Amino acid sequence: MQITGLSKEALKLAQQRMFTETYFFSDQKISLKSINDKLTRLNAVAVQGSRFITVSHKLASKGNAIRYYLNSLQDDKLDIRSYSVGDGKNDYSMFGETNYSYFLTDNISVTLQTPNTYIVNPKGPLGFIKVCKKIIEEFESRK
Repeated sequence: MQITGLSKEALKLAQQRMFTETYFFSDQKISLKSINDKLTRLNAVAVQGSRFITVSHKLASKGNAIRYYLNSLQDDKLDIRSYSVGDGKNDYSMFGETNYSYFLTDNISVTLQTPNTYIVNPKGPLGFIKVCKKIIEEFESRK
């Protein structure tokens, strides 16, 4: 708990994840660049999230997943309004794939180059609640 910063309850939930493993590097001199240099030969990449580094195939990203899913819905000729909410660098790829994106941060000087991406303060659950309320209000105003 001391290493991850997670509560006991959150740590138990993290241990139930099916597709990720958490590793602790005791050598603080290891950089994200040095990890990625080694992962290149495996067609993998490490991306910094809000708390952890995620390692995946170099073509796997939240953005690719959202694009694939939204394209699959186009066959149904649905009018879809899509939203993405994130708080780490591993979320950037999805921001360009949805109609509206919200980046949760405590750093109000952050700027993102993606159209229709809004900076929301604060980071964490309170920021997420703020975004959900905004989306709900928007839907209710269209009635």
